[in-house]
Amino acid sequence: MQCDRFNHQRRLYKPGAPCAARLNRIDPTACRHEEAFLRAVEEAKVLKERPSVADLGVLYGLYKQATEGNVGTERPGILDFVGRKKWDAWKSREGLTKQEAMESYIKAVEGFKEKYGI
Repeated sequence: MQCDRFNHQRRLYKPGAPCAARLNRIDPTACRHEEAFLRAVEEAKVLKERPSVADLGVLYGLYKQATEGNVGTERPGILDFVGRKKWDAWKSREGLTKQEAMESYIKAVEGFKEKYGI
């Protein structure tokens, strides 16, 4: 079960702020995963080197799967090269649960921290 603060008020979430799990509404491990995921998102933004296009696609696909779930839109048109790459990266993660996508994202960022530095 996901932290309802993450699912419903994602834009209002501030790391360290009390979440629903701490208020005894849901499983506390969900909130820990959410906090680790948000920390990884911030770490991915400050890598010393810009990741390759393929690595950015991995991060994008996992991020979208973790935050929005399976793809719910049609593939962009043939002239929208960037949109198609993003859609393909997200579609390749289809079927992962939000929890699995968060965990994969965290692991990917850990690998990229070693590869690109932080």
